[in-house]
Amino acid sequence: MSALWPVQQAIFSHVNPTVQAATTEPLAEVTGLYDEPPERAEVPYLAFGELTEKAMGTHGSQEYEVIVTINAWSGYKGNRQASLMIAAVVDLLHRQRFPIEGWELVSIAHLADGVRKTSGNQTPNIRQAQARFRVWVTRPVGP
Repeated sequence: MSALWPVQQAIFSHVNPTVQAATTEPLAEVTGLYDEPPERAEVPYLAFGELTEKAMGTHGSQEYEVIVTINAWSGYKGNRQASLMIAAVVDLLHRQRFPIEGWELVSIAHLADGVRKTSGNQTPNIRQAQARFRVWVTRPVGP
């Protein structure tokens, strides 16, 4: 059984309430953390990017390494807002503990991040920051 969806749900449940309750920068203006942003979502917002998993289990357990990407989208003319948004997400997730339905969280670690300016006429001056996390989960294999 895949751990992708339970991991994504757990991260959403851990991050989104903080985003919604934020009253100070850099998260105060963020509209939310989305699986798929609404068609006309206003920036700034956070969205899940690519998720991958690799089975690492033994005969007595199911274990997965899940790589989760979270994107921060900003209309600020420069890298500042997107960089600060993604840094706040790193603070919320790196080495933290939270429940994952049906799984035990062994660890979550920040792997890398970056910021880029998107190109094209439809989204001028939109910045995308990205953070990747390695999430290790396990659960015993039943008899």
